[in-house]
Amino acid sequence: MGVLSAPVPALALAQAPPTAPRTGTLPDGRPPAAPRAPVQGSGPSPQRPALRAVLPAPAPAPKALSAVSGSAPRNDPAARAPVRDLPPAAVGTPNAASAVRREASLLLVRAEPDPALADAGELDALMDGVGTLIHQEIELCGGTVVFSLHTLTLALFPADSDDTDDTEHPLRAARAATALRTALTASAPGTAGAPVAARTELRTAVATGAVLVSQSLGGSRPPRVYGHTVKECEALLALSTSDGTLVCERTREATREHFAYEEIPGTPVRWRLLGAVEPDVEADDDGHHRELDLLEGVMSHSSRWSQPHLITVLSTEEAPRRRMLGKLEDFAAAELDGAQVLTWDRQDAAEAGPFGLHREIIFRFSGLSKSDPPWAVRRKVSETVQRLDAGKSCINWLVARCTSVLETSNRSPERLGAEEWQEVWRYFLEAVAHDGPIVLIVHDLHLGDTATRELVGLIARLPGSIPLTVVAGADPEFQRHADWSSDRRSATTVLLDEPSDDLSCSDEDCLPVQ
Repeated sequence: MGVLSAPVPALALAQAPPTAPRTGTLPDGRPPAAPRAPVQGSGPSPQRPALRAVLPAPAPAPKALSAVSGSAPRNDPAARAPVRDLPPAAVGTPNAASAVRREASLLLVRAEPDPALADAGELDALMDGVGTLIHQEIELCGGTVVFSLHTLTLALFPADSDDTDDTEHPLRAARAATALRTALTASAPGTAGAPVAARTELRTAVATGAVLVSQSLGGSRPPRVYGHTVKECEALLALSTSDGTLVCERTREATREHFAYEEIPGTPVRWRLLGAVEPDVEADDDGHHRELDLLEGVMSHSSRWSQPHLITVLSTEEAPRRRMLGKLEDFAAAELDGAQVLTWDRQDAAEAGPFGLHREIIFRFSGLSKSDPPWAVRRKVSETVQRLDAGKSCINWLVARCTSVLETSNRSPERLGAEEWQEVWRYFLEAVAHDGPIVLIVHDLHLGDTATRELVGLIARLPGSIPLTVVAGADPEFQRHADWSSDRRSATTVLLDEPSDDLSCSDEDCLPVQ
């Protein structure tokens, strides 16, 4: 139980009551002595007022209203002087309680001056010019500066709507970061024509996501921003260097058609913005729009009617082939509801080794991770295949076959007949398809090993009702392989090169460029 402290006594200077001057003589006949001057000291004296503690008197009990005089008691609140009302709080002041959540991109900029600048006037002129330049470029790209202190500036690029698919705000933030680096090649006012880039170190970071924004957005006061995206942007800036802007995964996804990026190893994934992508006029006018429309229709048909289909894209040049497969990948992710897209290229094959595609299909579609112990691998594979309407013995058989593939690194999987392995892949992919249509995209199949080619061909010929599309890119010579061109009942082949006598394919299998 706490002890209440006694009230601190107030110190008051007690004045001695005035006394009349004494006149006359003393009893012994002497005249009275003249008054002495007060003695300076720390203690009281007869002639010095005493400094004593005066305790506040207890407040008297409220008196009842007098019926005779009609006066109110002294301490009645009604009898006191009226208290003035406090001025109302300023309307629109940013605070966390008034913040709203919205999609936005944040640009965080740090412009460090050259440490060799020792003159205060020169430093002030440089930072004033850099600060003005940063504000101008941010506003030109549609952003709002919400914080600026010496070398650090934070800009907000809000989404125009609540649509999470809107890519305009990350694009505006990335353009602002690029524009800042371009603008720094100019001269800042007051630096006698010296390039700003040579006198400052610029580091920038862009993060996209949901942020809490104060409701004063668009008002006279700058808004305030809060949330995880702000923290993510700070983390990116701490890891950035002067040679490029670091962006988060979501920013890169939204702007990869406009900017080139380099992946930075680590967790979470970070990307360095290398520069704007120059419009490829040749790629836009390469005459393959009709082929693209055809193949998109084939993919939609395969997904709608749950029919496995093989698409082969042939070209002697790698660039057109990759562009076509990239567009089909984007179409599958955007247009096929719940599509599960797996892409495999030469780099994946080199890193994974023999039978790498076999393991990747089971690994990816079972939701496995590299740190899973054997018992967790078996449990996750079992959970995947149990979506089938099959007996326990069939499920156990399928789990055993799939896990034997994962245990294979440099040796062949368990030796089974082609028909039995076909049944393994058929039932496994049929179980996976419960989560959505499957799209397998394989680049440069003509450079793959025999096991990879056999697997792609086997999957494309699976019987049953499975929403499965296999897209393979290869050199036209690959089409002449007997094991690839035979038994293709549900297959479409597109040749992107100009047809010639030396390079042709059958009319029913090949669609040449018109």
